Amino acid sequence: MPCLCEFFWVLLRVYGFQPSDAATAIRALIAAANVLVDRPAVEAGLSTLEAGRDFADGVIAYEGNWLGGETFVSFDKKAVALRRRKVNQRDYCEKKMKAKKFEQQFHKGSVVTDSLDL
Repeated sequence: MPCLCEFFWVLLRVYGFQPSDAATAIRALIAAANVLVDRPAVEAGLSTLEAGRDFADGVIAYEGNWLGGETFVSFDKKAVALRRRKVNQRDYCEKKMKAKKFEQQFHKGSVVTDSLDL
C-alpha cells in the first residue's frame, strides 16, 4: 500500500493530475488482472479522497483500524477532524441501537433490574 500511496502523490505533485484523474488512474491500475492489492484499503482511500481528504490518510486509517489501532495520528488536521467525526457518529449510532434494543426488551418484559438493599 505504501507504493500505491506514493504513486498517487507522484501523480498529483509531479505530473499535475487532478485528484479525480489520479483516482481514475488508481482504479484502472487495480482493475488489471495482474495487480493484487488490499482492495478494502484502496476503497477506503478513494472514499476519503471523494470526501475531499487525502488518499493516503484513508488508507492509513483503514489499515490501522484493521490492525486494531485505536488512535489515528496525522499531520493533516482536516484528516484528524474527519476521523473524529466518523468515530463520534459511529459511537452515537451504537448507543442509539443499544438504547432501542433495551427499550424493546423493556416493553417485552424481559429486562430485569436489580435493587440494592442498603
